[in-house]
Amino acid sequence: MLRRLGKNTFDRGIKRARFSVLSGVRHPAVLFEGGFLSHPYEARLIANDQYQAAVAGGIVDSIAKYRFAVAPRGQKK
Repeated sequence: MLRRLGKNTFDRGIKRARFSVLSGVRHPAVLFEGGFLSHPYEARLIANDQYQAAVAGGIVDSIAKYRFAVAPRGQKK
């Protein structure tokens, strides 16, 4: 994700906690925040079509990498 967004964002790191939006989920789950509307700069980014496409592409890449990582050895392509 950070490679796709380049200088438009910074790494806030990985937070591990019992987030209420993920509680009760019985499968792998990730909470992704693509920016904060309460922050003027980030709100402008979120409204930008190119930024949205970069975020969407980063999410797709991440899902593909996860699927590859957890696939049985004979099914990795």
